[in-house]
Amino acid sequence: MLNTLRHSEGSARIEISLEVGRFTVSNPGSEPLDKDKLFKRFTSASTKNPGSGLGLAIVRQIANRYGWKVEYRFQAGRQQFTVLFT
Repeated sequence: MLNTLRHSEGSARIEISLEVGRFTVSNPGSEPLDKDKLFKRFTSASTKNPGSGLGLAIVRQIANRYGWKVEYRFQAGRQQFTVLFT
């Protein structure tokens, strides 16, 4: 969630959705993130807003521990992260 706030402009629309079996967070973005680096520790998936690269790596580890799946999409100018509780 912190990344969503950090990488969005102050007036940006952040969408959070919780449905049966799925949690989704999305925010506006100008370009897709690098999927090869997205969930790796200590790497940044964006050249515009580098970070520590720990948040999504931790999300992926928690998801793996519980058998969940984490997905990323860039669609219609929005970054979208979804956790599927399978």
